[in-house]
Amino acid sequence: KVNEFTVTVECDNPETGYIVIPADPLPPSLHCTLTNNGYLTHTIQIVTEVSNATWMIAYSPLRIDSDNLNDHDNAVPLNPLPAGQSTSFWINLTVPPGSNVEELNWTVEFREYYSGEVKESMLMPLSVDASYSVHVTYVGPLIAQTLGQGEMGLVKMTLANTGNQMAYWNLAAYFNRSEWGPEHFRFLNSSVNSSEITYLQLEKAASQDFWVEFIGPDGISPGLTEVTILASGQSPATAQETRKIEILTPMNHDLSMVPSQDKLEAEADGHTRTIDIEVTNNGNSLERFDLSLDADWT
Repeated sequence: KVNEFTVTVECDNPETGYIVIPADPLPPSLHCTLTNNGYLTHTIQIVTEVSNATWMIAYSPLRIDSDNLNDHDNAVPLNPLPAGQSTSFWINLTVPPGSNVEELNWTVEFREYYSGEVKESMLMPLSVDASYSVHVTYVGPLIAQTLGQGEMGLVKMTLANTGNQMAYWNLAAYFNRSEWGPEHFRFLNSSVNSSEITYLQLEKAASQDFWVEFIGPDGISPGLTEVTILASGQSPATAQETRKIEILTPMNHDLSMVPSQDKLEAEADGHTRTIDIEVTNNGNSLERFDLSLDADWT
């Protein structure tokens, strides 16, 4: 049998190439079918790159998903392919945040694994458009803070300008419980010696930490509050993103008792005397209390 062979590759790439944006939420996913046209079993390696070396070095933007389940980077040997047989694979491209506006090439080569001989290749235009996008990050426990009535706590978050244009980003917060209002939170630029902020200015691909200061409302009942942090662009930026966190209001047990008088003097004459006692539940939930009376008659 002849050892020389060719391959046929059929892919669903658009003829005009791809147009993408930084941190593209719908990045390109190339689906292909490769056929071994030879008379023997061969091992083919897929090698794919983008012409921007910074992408390749800093972000590893390309992932190959194939019948080789143990390897998913940008150079993957397929399992040995028998003569006349076909195999399918996907190549997924992640566009790095803050990518410059530029024209690139996306190449894919199909090589004989042992000799390195290129059996087929593809070159696809890749255009990065101007774009505004933002990403809000919270890293911490599921419940970001536990706050009683009047208690204050800070939550650290990070805002990243993932687009490729400088932009101003407004900050806002929304709550799923009506007890919370604008007076119960503010945004700060630091955890100490801080100043209140309402927006952040970020250059492309830049990020900055910020803090949200929360104060537990009076009269709020126990339970979880879902907080939605919103970052929205100032014109001409229209992008926005939200991040949800939770704040726990714990149950507070607080009872006060105030008698109408602190001392009672009476003769042992068999007559009833009454002292009024005002019982107040100062906690934050409905409770039932048992009452008992004990006295020192000495």
